[in-house]
Amino acid sequence: MKARLTDWLQRLLRGRGYALVRVQGDAQEPWRGDPCALRARLDVVPRTAVMPIAIARASTRPILDDANPLYRAAREGLGATDAEARRERIHACLAAAITAETATTGAAKLGLAPGSVPRLDAAPPWVNWYPWHRVSLEQRIASTNAQIRIDNAKGGVTLDGYGGGGYGSRDARRVAAETQRLWRLLASIERHGYRRSGGVDADIGGRLLVASSGDCRWMLAGGYHRLSVLAALGHETVLVRIKGVIREDDAPHWAAVTGGEYPEAAAREVFRNVFHAGEV
Repeated sequence: MKARLTDWLQRLLRGRGYALVRVQGDAQEPWRGDPCALRARLDVVPRTAVMPIAIARASTRPILDDANPLYRAAREGLGATDAEARRERIHACLAAAITAETATTGAAKLGLAPGSVPRLDAAPPWVNWYPWHRVSLEQRIASTNAQIRIDNAKGGVTLDGYGGGGYGSRDARRVAAETQRLWRLLASIERHGYRRSGGVDADIGGRLLVASSGDCRWMLAGGYHRLSVLAALGHETVLVRIKGVIREDDAPHWAAVTGGEYPEAAAREVFRNVFHAGEV
């Protein structure tokens, strides 16, 4: 019975452009197929699907170039001859990148001119409050700050926000925490490989972006450090848990637009900045 059910499910999925592949461990099995090549069928992608997607097709942040400080630091670290030299290289690279960050407001971070979304002019640059988010700006700030505290704790530091003026931390403790976290992660994946977990929030997360033209990319929604390390180690694809599909044509119905927080023109501008420009 199980074999017949599996065969039926595989035939059903093949008919929709997918196939199941088996993975080790208790993690959810991924759906095979590039969702960006199946844009006419995106409605069949379940919210909890785990799919192998090309790293090079990521938007939101550039993953495979030196504009990504984590990728650059991991690459620098891989060229070191021993563990301590690796740590020093990673620290120097991250410290330089953090110092060079210039965005000082939420609007500037998203590529918006002052006044486009007035509330973002006074928001911290790390908040990344997108017009399709279904939470208020205040809720987004609170949840992001809570996650930042968790991330900092992974590096042995108790620190809110990113610790200093402007985007990114200009606090030496934050630089030290990021260095420790990336150093440990790089060593772990290099030695043991990337081990997925079965938890819903344990995978690298992503959202599919569909432009009005029909073109498709995916944006990172959790797992920036892991994705950067995997890219530095030469991985070309990664398993991504799909957390939603964002369509540009739905802009009039996005929560912040219908709520009057974002003018539709500004909301579409943010979408285009994310879709086309990588880190914005």
